Amino acid sequence: MKRILFTLIVLFLAGCSSSKYYVSPEYNKANLSTYSMYYMPTESEITYPEDHFHDDFKGMNPQTTLQKLIDSTVTVTLKTAELHAPFSKSISPAKGNIDETIKTIVIEEGSNDEGNKFSIFLPNAETISKVIDPETGIVLFLTNMKFTHETFSFDGNTSKVFYFYTNYLIWDYKTNKAVSYGYAIGDQNANFYVEAKDWSIVIKEATENIIKEAKLGKPYKKPAKKSSSRKR
Repeated sequence: MKRILFTLIVLFLAGCSSSKYYVSPEYNKANLSTYSMYYMPTESEITYPEDHFHDDFKGMNPQTTLQKLIDSTVTVTLKTAELHAPFSKSISPAKGNIDETIKTIVIEEGSNDEGNKFSIFLPNAETISKVIDPETGIVLFLTNMKFTHETFSFDGNTSKVFYFYTNYLIWDYKTNKAVSYGYAIGDQNANFYVEAKDWSIVIKEATENIIKEAKLGKPYKKPAKKSSSRKR
């Protein structure tokens, strides 16, 4: 019973982490079915706990490995979601061929919190038009990505929670406006040790939270109904 209570406390404390999701008013109830959804990786440094990385991904390059893991997990999560704007693909304009603007996003107006705004390199319409149709494309960008963990102790029990934090921006290139933006979090009760699978789990949860809170749709597609065949 104590172990169950401890697990509930850990899950509650983990859930208290401060995520922030905002949807621009004009997109709050917008019909996005005429759009296509894309994901584009951004080149930003990823923060991570070195000890856990080297335990789980021995001998591998941290930035390259984690970026590939983030990109593949986000792509699969979007592919398997039931989105109002159907997911098309992940995109990546050729290096050296990207004309970008530094866009500063204020998450919550009037707040003096240091973490209340973030900057992102946003490809302009001319650049993006080489890989998508800017008239019908909305693009998800992630930046300031961080993996971390926290240890909780209660009544002789100890548990570790693993987190993935990221700022996100969903940009409509037709209107040149933000659809949604904020600070997303995924967490996983890792018990005593962080395992390789936990890295994907927290990325997936953060992406699912963006899908739900940005009102993009549902994180999972409904399973197709099996046709019933009657015996004659």
